[in-house]
Order: sequence, then structure tokens, then C-alpha cells
Amino acid sequence: MALYPRPIDSSFDIGSGLLEADETIMETGHVEVDAYVSEERWELEREMFGKIWLCMGREEQVAEPGDWIVRDIECRDTSALIVRGRDGVVRAFHNVCSHRGMRLVWGTKGRGGKFSCPYHAWLFDGQGALTHIPDRRCFPHVDQAASGLTPISCDIWNGFVFINLSNQPSQTLRAFLGPLATRLDGAPFQDFPHSLSLSQEVVGNWKLGIEAASEGYHVQALHTQSVGGMLSTTDNPHVHFLAWEPLGPHRTATIPCNPAYRLPERRVVQKFAGRHGQQMMVEGGMAGNVSGDFLSHPAINRIKTDVFGNDQFNIFPNFSIHISVNGYWTTSYWPISKGRSQWLTTFYYKRPKSLREDFSLRVVGTLQRDIFAEDNSCFQKQQRALESGARKFIQLGEGEILLRHQLAVLEAITGNHKPEALAAE
Repeated sequence: MALYPRPIDSSFDIGSGLLEADETIMETGHVEVDAYVSEERWELEREMFGKIWLCMGREEQVAEPGDWIVRDIECRDTSALIVRGRDGVVRAFHNVCSHRGMRLVWGTKGRGGKFSCPYHAWLFDGQGALTHIPDRRCFPHVDQAASGLTPISCDIWNGFVFINLSNQPSQTLRAFLGPLATRLDGAPFQDFPHSLSLSQEVVGNWKLGIEAASEGYHVQALHTQSVGGMLSTTDNPHVHFLAWEPLGPHRTATIPCNPAYRLPERRVVQKFAGRHGQQMMVEGGMAGNVSGDFLSHPAINRIKTDVFGNDQFNIFPNFSIHISVNGYWTTSYWPISKGRSQWLTTFYYKRPKSLREDFSLRVVGTLQRDIFAEDNSCFQKQQRALESGARKFIQLGEGEILLRHQLAVLEAITGNHKPEALAAE
């Protein structure tokens, strides 16, 4: 008997027409190892990243006119410059000078809204216009008005900045988000402007990282010394999600916590952090039975459980939002190549009101760093094992329903599934 109900409607649209999540993966949990090691599959996924909406971060990162950030999408050999113009509009451009194709901006963030190419000093403004060409008389043939930065389609959803690398996106951002488009409207993301980011290049397929953050089955085994006691209970030792729901190609789930958890006395620093912090991940599990800003939103803890830890929203293909009581965090794994990816997690809090609270947030960030380090170290070893060829398919359990759905959606897009190969195994 299935642990979770199967979706009545498994259809979705990412801009290429209506597709159905792969039924075999959803029902059996059998997935070919080629999904992680095949060059053919990698090329299909790489192509996909050039056609769909991708989350780049929060608009608070470009809060004022002239503020800018740079985001690299290495699997597409693309660097995106995201800037808020003088008119207050957030735009995205290819980070490439119009003169001889030099990378225009070499930093990762800044302000001022003026971009001088480090090679020959062609100057562009925050609206992408070419405003100055040194020695202009040597370029009589150049149409300055038509030589601005190359734009990238850009849109904002609930403060999250998305881009689409297609020259003409086949659907709007809200159409891509489908049932998720309105689900989090009005959620108070803007009330948590203080952030802390962690990142690492990982020798592993990008999907393995997303999968590690999308199931609780591994918590007792892998996270015994870090987060195990905060999540698992006698009634739910394998940290089964309390509910899940497909949202087109996206999905959401409610993750439990252990309200009875108490840090051991030897963890003096973390106990101090728990007393003086904002309670995102301290005693009482992820958040404990306390009230907070997000709990007033109807999409958060919609099943009204007493053991609410956080709600996870997976935005296809590689971005997750995890909403707890007193803050939220986002996680993404960006493919670099078939066997390499870039992990990025950002935690969002209210601004600390004291040095003690600031210290506590950093302690919590350290704990989160350790948890992700355990995940990343594990799936790097998993990648090498998968590439050995010892197994032809993996087997996902009922508790790994989010993985089934993610991989079933990908299978429908790439069309790479071979049921006869699984039967032969």
C-alpha cells in the first residue's frame, strides 16, 4: 500500500506542451542509473536549462537603483548581470560587452549602476544602454543606440528574481509556476532581509544534491550527530513527510520536527544560541510549537500539525524554498557538467537585535553548514559508485515520493526511459 496518495493529475507544462509525469517511476520507484551518468541525458538536461525559468535570488539583493549581482549558469556557458535601473525596474543582461565580447563585470555584486568594460572601457548603464565609447571617431559604423547589453528575459515572483535564457520564452513565469504561482502570494518573505549564504562545488550530479534535501529517510543514518534528534521521533523514526502535493512540475511537502528534543548539556554553545536566537533550528526541532510570521499564511502548515518543522516548496528544476516559523532558507544545485555541480544555500532571518542574537544566528548557520557538508560528502561518493556500472537502476521507496516526482517529471521531458531495461535487471 502506498504511503502517500498518488496524484490524480500528473500533467504539467514547462512551455513545450502538456506532458505526463512518468508513470513507471511514480508507481515502482525504479530509475535508470543513466539518469545520473549518461552523457546523452546530460545534454538533454543542459538544453532544458536554456529554455525554462530559473531562480537567481531575491530582489532585496538589488534593493536600490544601481544595485547589481552576477549569477553564472555554467551549464549554459552564461553569466547573467541582474541590475535595478534608475527607474526601479529589475532587468537581466548577458554579462558580455558589445565591443569584442569580453566578460563585462568581474565581481559578484555591487552598486552604482555603471559598468565599464575592463578591456577597452566601453561604458553601460543600469538599463543596459551603451553610454560611452572611448575614441568614438574610430567607430563611425557602430550604432550606439543599438549596441547596448543583450537582454535576458527577467521576471519577479513574490520577491524571487527569475530569468529565462531563451530568446523568446514559450511561457510566462506565472504560467511556468502553474499551481504554485498563487500559493505563496502574500507570504512575508520581505520581513526576513538578513541573510547568510553557504556554497560549495561538489563532484556529483546536480540531481543527487536536490534529492538529499528532499527525503528524511537518510536522517537517522547520516545525520545522527547533527540533526537526527531534532527531526526523528519514536512515532516517526524515518522522518516521513506529513503531507505532499504535486504542483505541476513542482511540489510541496510538510516536514516534521521533534518538539521534545533537547540539546545535550555538552553542546553548550548551541544551547546558548537556542536561548538567544530566532529559533529556526535549535531546541524543539526545526521551530518548535511557537507562533511566527509565516504560520499566519494559509499555505504554511496547511495540515495544522503540532509537529510542524517546515514546509518545503521544490521549484523545478533545481530550486527549493524551505519555510519555517521564524525564517526561511533556499537551496539550489546548479549543474556544471554531468558529474559536477555548484551548491548554494541562503538563510533568511529578521535583522538581529543584539550581538547575542547575531552570534546565535551564526551558530545556527554553522550547524546547517555541517548538515549540508554531510549530504554533499555523501552524494559525492554516491556519484562515483553510480559510475562504476555495478547497478543499472536505483530503487526509490514510498518515503522518497518527492524524488519519484522530480525524476518522473525529468523522464517525461527527456524521454529517456526504457522499461524493458528495468525488467531485464
